Amino acid sequence: MCGQEETEPHTHTDSCYQVQRELVCGQEEVILHTHTENCRDEDGNLTCGMVEIKEHVHDETCLPETTSEPEDISQTEDSSSEESQTEEGQETVSQSGTSWATVSKPGYEPAEENGVALFSANALLAAPLAETSYDFAENIVSVTVEKQQGSQWTQDDRFTDGDTIRVTIRYEIPTDVITADQTTMHYQLPGGIALEKEETGSVYLEDGKQAGTYTISKDGLITIVFEREFANGEAFSGSLQFQGSIALADAGEGQKIEFGGTGGTITVV
Repeated sequence: MCGQEETEPHTHTDSCYQVQRELVCGQEEVILHTHTENCRDEDGNLTCGMVEIKEHVHDETCLPETTSEPEDISQTEDSSSEESQTEEGQETVSQSGTSWATVSKPGYEPAEENGVALFSANALLAAPLAETSYDFAENIVSVTVEKQQGSQWTQDDRFTDGDTIRVTIRYEIPTDVITADQTTMHYQLPGGIALEKEETGSVYLEDGKQAGTYTISKDGLITIVFEREFANGEAFSGSLQFQGSIALADAGEGQKIEFGGTGGTITVV
């Protein structure tokens, strides 16, 4: 008389569900297998139905042989000093492995003889600071200072005493400054930047040809001597990089280290 069907009580259990397994690793299944005698019949035919796959880990023998290429002149880490030999009758320049210098002068091409750029001997070693040397402190357009953290270099503006640093100075020289009568220019690094040793090397054009030489003394005096042919009075720009350390005792007032021009300031904390 109630009008309803009779039902039995029921509670869902694990047996009520169908579980579907879906691959989510995104990798193809590889089953290692090496054929044995059990894989072949009496006639030597394979019967296992498996593909022989052996485990392999790449090592140096897997890499193709490469031919050596000229070392990049901007290499600054873990490089040994190398010698740059000039043409016969000229002197030898010791190229530091922790510094480099480049210049750019659009349209400039050094004179060549039989395809070899000519450089005079007196421009191959950065000479002592001359009275006619030009102070390019106000021509500095930027200074980047990086600190070494393990094997990495990280740009920062706050440093601590003893930090190993890498400094890159960029400058722009106007017309009628570096001429045949004034082939040398210099910049004194601010106190607080220390060098372990004197840095020397060649100043290179973008095409890899020499335009002069540079020296960075342990006292932080940067001296650049240009080849007379390059010193033709035209405007040019350049960059110089070296490694050193932060010396708190030599830092300026307020533990600030200020660079020339628009090079900016870093703080020693």
